[in-house]
Amino acid sequence: MLNTETAFVPTIQAKPTDDLPLLYGTLTLDCSAWGGITDDQLIKLAKKHPTLRFERIGTQQLTITMGNHFDNQTKLSRLLGEIFFWNKTQNQSKGEILDSGGTYRFEDDSVKMPDISYLLKEELKGQPMKSFILVVPKLAVELVSTYDSLKDAQNKMQYYLTQGVQLGWLIIPAQQTTHVYKPQQPTTIIPFDQPLSGEDILVGFEIILAELFEGLE
Repeated sequence: MLNTETAFVPTIQAKPTDDLPLLYGTLTLDCSAWGGITDDQLIKLAKKHPTLRFERIGTQQLTITMGNHFDNQTKLSRLLGEIFFWNKTQNQSKGEILDSGGTYRFEDDSVKMPDISYLLKEELKGQPMKSFILVVPKLAVELVSTYDSLKDAQNKMQYYLTQGVQLGWLIIPAQQTTHVYKPQQPTTIIPFDQPLSGEDILVGFEIILAELFEGLE
């Protein structure tokens, strides 16, 4: 349950309670009564509950998401591996590819953890290695789990664009489609059986997700 004391270092239980429902999908908490949530508090929560994903909207709202189940995580791992291979063989290892452990703090103090992200190594020079990433990623990927809200995921992708992300992939296994987001352009939909391109961000990268995800639900 959530401890509403001033220190605001809550303990979160993975079972239903009157204070906190079972975490399937994303729970949003208004922290304004405690004066918002600081970077240090957010980091402590993440360390205390490693199976949950903690993100922040501005400084006043906290979102808590249960980690992906096996099939979703396997899909992301396969895609991550393909992007790693492209980076090494076609991109001269110029980029860094991060999983959901990559934690970004944006200009409005929101903190987000894309399922997969890509940024240039040269942009990380001078960045503190044990803190939030202050560089905006070039690519942000989110996979919509069976218990996720599609609308929330779409809003998150739009948010990424407002912060300077150049390419976004919203992967929706239930629809067998990927929604592609680019600044000041309409969203396009790519079926899993059609090539998904890295365009001018992952230059030369192309993948057919139906083949990559073969054997997974």
